[in-house]
Amino acid sequence: MSDKVQLRTADSPPVVLEVSRAALVVGSRVFADMLSLPAPDKTADAVLDLHETEKDIKPFLQLLEGEEEGVATLLASETQISVWETLARLVDKFDSPVGRLALRSKT
Repeated sequence: MSDKVQLRTADSPPVVLEVSRAALVVGSRVFADMLSLPAPDKTADAVLDLHETEKDIKPFLQLLEGEEEGVATLLASETQISVWETLARLVDKFDSPVGRLALRSKT
């Protein structure tokens, strides 16, 4: 089992992002559940298809991977209100206690 998971975005063409398996499992109950399912091919790396674009999912993944400085820069800009909304939606969608805590500390 690889320590990385590939996430395929909804962009056209799709973008494949490699993310730490541990960050996904610890940071999101939904990803933890998805990654606990047996893989059809035990030798292949996990690949998960997302409904989000790279632009939308990247701040959430940065948050899960502990890159709070990059997220804080995005959230500090008043013109990035949609980033706040998208991040809050993804924190809820992927059931992320880590994300909730981080968002509360930034408000």
